[in-house]
Amino acid sequence: MTDVSTEHPDRLPAVELMEQGRKIVFHKDCLGDVKVSRSANNGSWDVLTEQARSPYIDHEEFPAGTHLRYEVEMEQDNERKKYELEVML
Repeated sequence: MTDVSTEHPDRLPAVELMEQGRKIVFHKDCLGDVKVSRSANNGSWDVLTEQARSPYIDHEEFPAGTHLRYEVEMEQDNERKKYELEVML
């Protein structure tokens, strides 16, 4: 299993592979909602939650070799921002 660092210098969203799933961490300055979506193997996007809190853990199991993309949408600096994270299992 590969670990992805969550120590991003700008504190942007990051993903970490764990035995119990993928941990998505992010920092935000306000209490606004954070939307997390996922795409598996370049398929359609599924909204996982619209009220995420950090860290958010995606527990769904996927076989080895699955390509996952996550989109984290939140308000930062009075703007709505989207960040995309990718991981290969």
